[in-house]
Formats: sequence, structure tokens, C-alpha cells
Amino acid sequence: MIKRLPKSSRKFIRFEKSRIRGQFSDLGIRREKISELYARFAKKVKNPPAESPKPTEEDRKTISRKQIKASSSAKK
Repeated sequence: MIKRLPKSSRKFIRFEKSRIRGQFSDLGIRREKISELYARFAKKVKNPPAESPKPTEEDRKTISRKQIKASSSAKK
């Protein structure tokens, strides 16, 4: 997810894009320069922490019944 840029940054990008369009006539170069411009301002958002994996059947079998009873009685 990309957060919205501040108004001043959006204004700067708009003026830079118009400058690039006026300076370069080749569409390929224009696209490259504009994508470089956006890359400079793109903020990386960290992914939310992953949930702990759920135990599989094999994991459940290795847990003794005493541990299961102890954990269930502790929750109550």
C-alpha cells in the first residue's frame, strides 16, 4: 500500500513531469524518466507481521495430553 504524498511533493512531481515532457520527445525516454521520478518518491510500507503458523497434526501428536490439559485449564 502506498500512502498519498504531501501536496508539495505532488506539485513538484507535476512540474517535473511537465519539464520532462517538454525536454524529451521520445516516448520511451519520457516514460523512463517519469518512472525514475516516481521511484524517488515511492515510500516502502512494511508488511504487517505474519501470524504464527498453526500447529499441524504431527505437532499436535507430539504434545502430551498433560500439556494440553494444563494449557486449557490455565485459560479458564
